[in-house]
Amino acid sequence: MIQILSRAQSSQKLIFKLFLDCLSKTNPVSIQQHKTSFEPVTVRHSLYRAAAYDKKKRRDEMTGPPQHSLNDGFSQPSSVVDTTLSEIFQSSSQNTNVTPLDVLQYLVDTKIVTKTIIQKAIVDIVRNNGKQTDTISKTQQHPKIATNSTTTIETTKNRTAKTSPITTTTTTTTKSAADASKTASNIRTRHIALKFFYDGSHYSGLAQNVGQDSDNSVERVLFAALQKAQLVQSRDSCRYSRCGRTDRGVSAAGQVVAMYLKSAVPIDATWQQDGDALVDTADLPTNERDSIRVWVYPRTKKKKKQQQEEEEEEGTPKQNGRVVKDIQEYPYAKMLNNLLPPSIRILGWTPVTEDFSARFSATTRLYRYFFCARQHNLPKIQTALTLLQGTHDFRNFCKMDVEKVYNFERKILSAKVTKQQQTFPQPQQPKVDNGSHCNDDTNLENATPQDVYYLEILGQAFLWHQIRCIAEVVFMVGRGLEDPSVVTRLLDVAQCRGKPAYPLADEKPLVLHDCRYHDLPVGYSVPNLWTLSCQLEQQWEDHTLAAARLRNCIDSLRSCTVQKGDLKDFCSAKLTERNRKRQRAGFIQTVDVSGPVHDSALSTIDDNDNAKSVITWEESLQLLKQLNFVPDSHGLDSSSVHVPLLERSRGTTYEEKVASLKKSDKRRQKYEDNVIKKRKTTEEDAAFYEHMTKQGSTIQETKSTMESSSSRL
Repeated sequence: MIQILSRAQSSQKLIFKLFLDCLSKTNPVSIQQHKTSFEPVTVRHSLYRAAAYDKKKRRDEMTGPPQHSLNDGFSQPSSVVDTTLSEIFQSSSQNTNVTPLDVLQYLVDTKIVTKTIIQKAIVDIVRNNGKQTDTISKTQQHPKIATNSTTTIETTKNRTAKTSPITTTTTTTTKSAADASKTASNIRTRHIALKFFYDGSHYSGLAQNVGQDSDNSVERVLFAALQKAQLVQSRDSCRYSRCGRTDRGVSAAGQVVAMYLKSAVPIDATWQQDGDALVDTADLPTNERDSIRVWVYPRTKKKKKQQQEEEEEEGTPKQNGRVVKDIQEYPYAKMLNNLLPPSIRILGWTPVTEDFSARFSATTRLYRYFFCARQHNLPKIQTALTLLQGTHDFRNFCKMDVEKVYNFERKILSAKVTKQQQTFPQPQQPKVDNGSHCNDDTNLENATPQDVYYLEILGQAFLWHQIRCIAEVVFMVGRGLEDPSVVTRLLDVAQCRGKPAYPLADEKPLVLHDCRYHDLPVGYSVPNLWTLSCQLEQQWEDHTLAAARLRNCIDSLRSCTVQKGDLKDFCSAKLTERNRKRQRAGFIQTVDVSGPVHDSALSTIDDNDNAKSVITWEESLQLLKQLNFVPDSHGLDSSSVHVPLLERSRGTTYEEKVASLKKSDKRRQKYEDNVIKKRKTTEEDAAFYEHMTKQGSTIQETKSTMESSSSRL
């Protein structure tokens, strides 16, 4: 069985398990207890895999029902495994009492386990369990292992020091663990704000669903890159904060997050050679181009470092081997962009104060919602947006989450319609703001259907789905289905109790364009912006050419011909279906198929010519337009009936939602924790936000401290 075990591919996994038990158990145990402590399922699985190499020889010896099945159909009864375990323990003295260390010594003596495997086991333990100190101390306590494996363990100790996880400057360790985590304890972290872009169509949203394997969020990908670059140890230890939480499909051009990242300047760097005057975090470079000249310990080779540590253990005093070095900060944007997918790009970074929060320190957030002009009445959309400006209760323009939010008042600073620039802007004279909310688009009435515009809404903070709800309502106004005054009536929550039922606008055109702060000058690098510009221009070109191919196909349809009789039957069927839906919805007045407008359109089709005479598709579209049939994104629902918003069914009010929480203990407890216990007075909220909005970059502080420190060298 020993020969079989030595050839087993999974024997190393079994040895890891044995070695883990060697660290955790030092008291003698009986053979029966020993089997249990090794988790027989895991041990047997490894032995089954080992025995599979010689299954023909052992198949005749098997008796009893199989306990475990292999992929190749081989199975091993438990009696054979138990016998094999007993054989392994026979070499120990006093067959009834052995320790896990005795088992390990037996495996070393029989050369089933090599020193290399032990080294790998220690590395695995340190990385996964952080028990490096216990590994060394407990192993050295055993007399047999201490005499034969001291060199192996000491060598492994040196190797694992470099793979220790990142720790913050506030980490405290005991004297025994200080040597084992020497490299980790020398790491400095600093509070950094990152500004980045992402294409939300590839992800399930910004926020990470921690613990879910199916999570496809932006934060999951971001933290995977941060941990791979060894800039953070974990999400919990880096004090992570984000500005705006975007939903599935929503993109961002200027999202901001903040966290503590690893710095290139070690924590023991000093201004003087003798080790005095430690470099403070405020003295660190504020960008990746600047550098500071400090005294640090040089990086040594492995052999030299091992020899140096052995001398320290023998009591030899360490020489002060500091050298002067110019250190630049890590290029965070470049490092992360090399690990992130093209749909997520870091734009720049800046150091921030300790109390800075990407969420609570933000003064305003700017959203843009893109749309095609089509048949929208843009001046009416602008009128509706103007009514949204100011402080209002937006509970009818959001999805209420009563378990977390109790105040639905938000302030919108500006809301306007702007035309998207199709080319690079030309140099022009600065314009005087005349109070218009449409920028330089003075002729909104002359917009062509293919022109691209966007709603630009600037506010302090926003509710869940607030922008998409606003977009859906103003688009109803733009299509002539609602009057702009409906916005005012929806904002009057005293009269309009309960949100009318209406769908959300599509999420893909929505972009978190910018997050603004009182003092946050983000630092950008030319190489990073050049690379990012080239990549985004390539993506834009690909999508523009794809749109051009679609437009070419659409234009080619205009020369197609159809029979007039077919066109007339199509129009009559559509109008009849529209009337039937209006009657079903409770509208007494129906669409008159024989009305003057419809008669004019149908008479053009039904002329004296034969019904089989043909007409071009371009001419057909003009006639269909007179009947309010337009081939756009709503064209397939052109026969649907619009019910006025204020006549639709209403959702439950805030008070009704809160009352319903009493039916669920879990939801009621969440409401009490998030709302009742955390609710502050108006004065407390004002004082909190006044303090948080003053937080920002530390660049000015760093400049002053660096000027005062430059004379020390």
